[in-house]
Amino acid sequence: MATACTDDSSPLNVVPLAPVATNGTGALIQTAAVGTRVPEPPAIRVTDRFGNPVQGVEVLFEVTVGEGWVTQVIDTTDADGEASTRWALGTTAGPNELRAGPAGLGPVIFAAVG
Repeated sequence: MATACTDDSSPLNVVPLAPVATNGTGALIQTAAVGTRVPEPPAIRVTDRFGNPVQGVEVLFEVTVGEGWVTQVIDTTDADGEASTRWALGTTAGPNELRAGPAGLGPVIFAAVG
C-alpha cells in the first residue's frame, strides 16, 4: 500500500467575522491642561467574536462633556482593528468625556480632567 504526503506550506487566511466588541487600547482616564491635547490619543480596537481584529470599520469619536474637540470625528479601523484620534480638552476647567465606537456597538468612554 502506498501513501503520499504533501508539504503544503500555504499560509492560512483568517477572515474576520462581523464586529462584535470594542475595547480601549490606551489610557481611558487622563489629565491635561485646559485647552490642550491629552498626552495619549484615544484609541479603540474592534474585534469579531473570536477576538480577531476587524479592518475597515468606521468609528465615531464624539466629545460628550467639556466642549473639547477631536482632529478626526470618524476614523476607519486598520489591519489591527484599531482606530484613533487626537483629543483636546475644552477651555473651561473640569471633567471632559469622549465616546468612541462603531454604529451598533457599545461605545468606549474616555475621561479626562483639565
